[in-house]
Amino acid sequence: MRPDRVVDRLITEAKQIGVEVYEAKDPQHLRHSLVDFLTKRYATHNSVCIPLEGFPLADEIIPELKTKGWDVLQADNSIKFEEFLERLKHIQVGISPIDLSIAETSTLVIRNNRPFLREISLLPPVHIAIVGKDQIVLDMSTASELIDGWLTESLGVTFITGPSKTADIELNLVKGVHGPKELIIFILSQCQSLLPS
Repeated sequence: MRPDRVVDRLITEAKQIGVEVYEAKDPQHLRHSLVDFLTKRYATHNSVCIPLEGFPLADEIIPELKTKGWDVLQADNSIKFEEFLERLKHIQVGISPIDLSIAETSTLVIRNNRPFLREISLLPPVHIAIVGKDQIVLDMSTASELIDGWLTESLGVTFITGPSKTADIELNLVKGVHGPKELIIFILSQCQSLLPS
């Protein structure tokens, strides 16, 4: 399947499960789009967690958000895990680079080999995922070849499919009980210099 058709499939499947998808043509377009999106959509939230490892745009986005009055929690090895979790409880938006996306189920995959990415993707009420166009595969059989290799070299992987949802015994659907209420995906067309391979 052609890359554009795989991206189209991801977008179609994502919308069906309540995920918003945006496209950015290059890293600077992504930087501008992210800052604009955050400051317009989540102005009242005003707090974000951004990983430093594996996300080079952090160096440009963090100062820009700080000048706009945002509280920015920077995720790296300089902070102890317990302290990070305590501070993350008060953060409204988590941004994380994604290692792989499976188009047919709109599933995101994160390798758990970088500091705090799993926690950033699961704890804040809003999760913004960044995935490169060349990191989108059609199906699980294609993805499993990559994932099998990763499992031998990292602590594991995290699969994310849509915002967190659960239903009670009366089948009343509630979002955000066990994870983010909102999931937003930004797809980057040119990603070789931005996301890990």
